[in-house]
Amino acid sequence: MRQYRFFIEEGSLNEAEPGSILALHDPDLAHQLSKVLRLQAGDQVTLLDNSGRACHCIIESLPQRASLQRKQAGAKPVRKQVEGANRAGQPEPLRFRIASVKDDCKAEGRLAEKTDLSRPKVLILLPVIKPARFEWALEKLTEVGVDIVQPTICNRSVHQDFNKADNESKFLRWHSIIKEAAEQCERNRLPILRPIKKMTQAIKDESESNSRDPLLLLHLSERSNAPDMVTALSALCNSKTCKSATLVVALGPEGGLDSSEVALLEMSGFSPVSLGQNILRAETAAIVAIATAAQTLTKMSKY
Repeated sequence: MRQYRFFIEEGSLNEAEPGSILALHDPDLAHQLSKVLRLQAGDQVTLLDNSGRACHCIIESLPQRASLQRKQAGAKPVRKQVEGANRAGQPEPLRFRIASVKDDCKAEGRLAEKTDLSRPKVLILLPVIKPARFEWALEKLTEVGVDIVQPTICNRSVHQDFNKADNESKFLRWHSIIKEAAEQCERNRLPILRPIKKMTQAIKDESESNSRDPLLLLHLSERSNAPDMVTALSALCNSKTCKSATLVVALGPEGGLDSSEVALLEMSGFSPVSLGQNILRAETAAIVAIATAAQTLTKMSKY
């Protein structure tokens, strides 16, 4: 039987121990548990706080009015409360009994395999394309193992300007999509979602990073004689310490990158790679590239 998984506020599980009670004021989670999934006291769930810690829990009690006072999508839930505490006018907290606790560093078997802590981080410079396609890409990139998503505005992007309010509302929605995808595919950590940047600035920031870890810099190149992703990664990992590296993959929006962006990428140390003869949509290319890279780097890191 499937056990539902939910990310809660970071740090909420720091003191979690088997047998202890965790009380949370999270109206959205309460609504999902009681009204959407129809769970009740005695049912089992897994809670995660994005630290790599996973707690197998038994629901002790659900608020009577779980559907009230729901927060806006993506907003942070109220911090955990000491058992028995309550605020005036606030619904009773969700209460869970901790059955077991697993950490990335102590995990065995299936849980350990899902963390992939030993392989390089995978970062994508993802162009902001049409909303539905971009959101679908975020979901699938989360499922196939991306670690960091840097949304970018390219010279050929349809949408060039976003004001502060647009950025904030989009960020909250995108974060919610990533969170739900991570819960569904049983990841123990959420991918990092960065604020939107111009592609040219993102290229400079990544290539000029002060990190001591080596960088593997690639950009997708269509209609070229560039090597395939696996061949390129094999060459880069033979020349650099693979496990501690960060892979950065850049690609363009509808219409691709323009000549000035390609020139900047190659001047900044990005090597061109191909995904084959077929011309893929931007969102398809992003997913294929990251899925291929994540699997290839995981295999390489085992040797």
